[in-house]
Amino acid sequence: MLGFMPKSLPGHELLPPSTLLSLTDVQQQGPDWIVRADGPARAACPTCGRVSTSRHSAYVRTLKDLPALGAAVSLRIRVGRWRCGAPACPVRFFVGRLPDVGEFRGRRTCRANVVARLIGYALGGRPGERLARRIGLPVSNDTLLRWVKRCAQPVSQEARVIGIDEWAKRKGHTYGIIVVDLERHSVIDVLDQHSTEAVEQWLVAHPDIQMICRERNGRYAKAARTAAPTARQTTDRFHLVQNLR
Repeated sequence: MLGFMPKSLPGHELLPPSTLLSLTDVQQQGPDWIVRADGPARAACPTCGRVSTSRHSAYVRTLKDLPALGAAVSLRIRVGRWRCGAPACPVRFFVGRLPDVGEFRGRRTCRANVVARLIGYALGGRPGERLARRIGLPVSNDTLLRWVKRCAQPVSQEARVIGIDEWAKRKGHTYGIIVVDLERHSVIDVLDQHSTEAVEQWLVAHPDIQMICRERNGRYAKAARTAAPTARQTTDRFHLVQNLR
């Protein structure tokens, strides 16, 4: 039933699947939920790897977790600061890490980051921000785009068959050029300038191009004839169908 919210939630289902955390409390604060947990009773030094059980102090780390029934969930973990007892280690004190729970200095749990990243891939910046806020996982559009860029895989620059077309940085005002590897179906490069000289410079820097798929734009044809005279030129399917219509 829409709008139904239970009076209590099972705490063990709210914690990320990890043996490092032990549940201590679950509270409802307005429409949101606060889940409290304790971190591990020991930690390994990130420099030397020695396990320490000598606690120096503790602090509470807050992570945004996956929403529950449309309500935002905050995970507050009591994490220890530890002493490193290795004589040769330059680190005296260190903070316990939470692998598979939250990234170092991260503000969200790993599983919340996965969902937000998928939203960013599917919708992009502002639409993704609106959806994430609606489902109870608030995240800014800049963060979504930053995650998408960070997870982008490097592509090979050794392309043989490429497609060249314009892309709008600001539709109707500012345009650039996008270059795509048609064999690997991946973007190779994005040029800020929308000119014949920019295409010529890129083709000169990539002499292995054998085929160029382009629209019927004079600047692309001129650049290809000048900088890649041995490459075969062809019209891309989209513009060919448009012209046939």
